[in-house]
Amino acid sequence: MRLLLPAKGAATRPVAWRMRAENSDGPAGSVVVVAPPGSVSAELIAGGRTIPVPLDAAGSGTAQLAPGMEAVVRARHASGAVIGATPVPQLEDSTDGVPGDTAATRVVP
Repeated sequence: MRLLLPAKGAATRPVAWRMRAENSDGPAGSVVVVAPPGSVSAELIAGGRTIPVPLDAAGSGTAQLAPGMEAVVRARHASGAVIGATPVPQLEDSTDGVPGDTAATRVVP
């Protein structure tokens, strides 16, 4: 149930997760981002570079990121100010258990 519990600042942070490859437990190399309300852009910061994440009207988007690469997702306001930032979790190796059961499967850091 931890996955469903609100965390301080959750409404102003983007959320990101890595996708599994189709028909595989391995990584797809893509990250899905959901930006908080008021965001006009999002970006992944990884390996010293900025990777834009194009957002749709609902505030979500996808970008490519090498499996295993450490990253942070940031959401920006129209003024360019950062609304919030969140680490991008690694792809969990185990598919056993329920979401939120381990730290690696929780949405909040």
